[in-house]
Amino acid sequence: MDVTPCVEFTLRMAKDALEHDLLHEAQYLADYDAVHRSINDRFDLRGSDLATLIVSAFEQNGALSSNRRKQYTHRVQPEAMDAIEAEVKKRIEARGDTSETRAG
Repeated sequence: MDVTPCVEFTLRMAKDALEHDLLHEAQYLADYDAVHRSINDRFDLRGSDLATLIVSAFEQNGALSSNRRKQYTHRVQPEAMDAIEAEVKKRIEARGDTSETRAG
């Protein structure tokens, strides 16, 4: 039994994962950490609220939906939400990728 085609396919998929998927994931994590540090230094937000808002903004290409804003209106000041959007947009634009953002 010759399994060469299966092994070649597996190696191509592993190479693709390393070159594309993991690279993209590492960039996302670096962007997330930078946004988190920036916002955390300027605003006093609960960690879980900040994390949710950052992830939501990345999922929506830098915007927080009006529903998300309403959900956090009593815990997060509008200036903090605006800052999160601005930081996430800056990161997305810096990497030149507005077509596909990922949240982890």
